[in-house]
Amino acid sequence: MKKLLVILSSCLIFSSQVSAQSSGKGTQFLPTLIQCTSESKEFMDKFVKENFGEIPFLEGSGNVIMPNGLAAPGEFAVYLDPGKDASFTITMTFGPARCVVMNGTGMKLAVPGKTF
Repeated sequence: MKKLLVILSSCLIFSSQVSAQSSGKGTQFLPTLIQCTSESKEFMDKFVKENFGEIPFLEGSGNVIMPNGLAAPGEFAVYLDPGKDASFTITMTFGPARCVVMNGTGMKLAVPGKTF
């Protein structure tokens, strides 16, 4: 099984910068790394479930804005473990690359008092 690959190009470009970069339009670009693999959706589903206990919850189309201001369109998926810590992972698929954009804990509905 292949391990997730890290896209290092943005790291090399922005490695000397510590703070966010301003676009001059009131928007700031935060240099980040996104972990990607060329494995299948089934691989990603299994990887997220085995490593984080999360299952697919939402899917759709979206964009990630790159540091140059251009949009990178792709398909996103939100994985969720509605258990005790409510962990989640958000992935994007850009062509053959499936990428972990972010993950965290404490996912909850925005409506107070409601639960999954």
